[in-house]
Amino acid sequence: MKFLLGLTIVIVFSGVVFAAPVKTSELYVIKFEASWCRPCRMMTKSFQDPGVKELIKKYGNRSKKGKIDGKPYVVDIDKRDKSTITMVRRYRNHLTGGIPMVLIIDKKGGVLHKITGYRSANALKSFLRL
Repeated sequence: MKFLLGLTIVIVFSGVVFAAPVKTSELYVIKFEASWCRPCRMMTKSFQDPGVKELIKKYGNRSKKGKIDGKPYVVDIDKRDKSTITMVRRYRNHLTGGIPMVLIIDKKGGVLHKITGYRSANALKSFLRL
């Protein structure tokens, strides 16, 4: 089992606890949404908050051109392209709570933290600060 405690990842394996510091630049923010989902559209506005954008800039997210842009990676589950299908299959066990869903993942794709449902900009700031 993995979970974040502050900026330290804690791994519990066979009753033994391992802890290691985590750099936010080695973590990524992914948002699952759909065009027909009203809470998803509302949450898109929350992600446009300047404070939220500043927090996301501390993560490893980059634009397609490699620039730090303060945006989460977005997976629109309505699309049927290869990358969307891959992401939905990879994280299908986490999609049980519905959408919108935001994941913080590590470099290997492991889910460290998750929220589902609409969140205001202030709630997103708290979530992203860990």
